[in-house]
Amino acid sequence: SDDTLAIKILKAGYPSELARELKRFSHLNGVVAKLMIHANEMESVIKNLDCFNPNTHKEIALNLIDHGNTSQLLANLDAFQQLDAEVFRAILKIGTMNSINEIMTDKNLRARVGKAGQETIREQESYEAIIPRMITILKNLETR
Repeated sequence: SDDTLAIKILKAGYPSELARELKRFSHLNGVVAKLMIHANEMESVIKNLDCFNPNTHKEIALNLIDHGNTSQLLANLDAFQQLDAEVFRAILKIGTMNSINEIMTDKNLRARVGKAGQETIREQESYEAIIPRMITILKNLETR
């Protein structure tokens, strides 16, 4: 498979060679992206996101943040698919001035961060989230 070949190339110590030939691959997994980012080939990963399975885009984004490449992620955010609130929380947690400035100046990015924040509140604090927790607490109190 493409994943196996790409991992073999990376483990053999040829990340820049793989980066040059990345367009020949398709539906690569997150392990390949993580190894490339670790080998400082993040620009190739971002430029060739279409070579990676869209399900791995969130993992790639989180790896970029972990490796201090939040500004590169923000500059190319539209190329990423399937990002969720966890990614935007990680961006805000890093809170670098560059990422905060980009959020403040980019209307689309601000909207995506706002939507992610709303989803987080909905997931954690809405009636749908609170009521099951309250029922569990009340049931536990009844059995005492």
